[in-house]
Amino acid sequence: MIQVIGKSVIEADYSNGKEKINYRVAEGSEDISGVYNNYSQVSKKDINGIQVTLQGENLVNQAMWTRYSNK
Repeated sequence: MIQVIGKSVIEADYSNGKEKINYRVAEGSEDISGVYNNYSQVSKKDINGIQVTLQGENLVNQAMWTRYSNK
């Protein structure tokens, strides 16, 4: 399923019946995840020059990053 939220966020959901992935993208650097959990495990990793924050409980439940483009 793909949808637009509030004219500024694009969301894509995928499920194979066992696992689900939710991907949201928007301009800016605000947290648009819609997830308000306080995860016990939080780490930061550099992936291809982009700082990614990984959060979860014994696995990665959420990954967040900001990528700046050259406009």
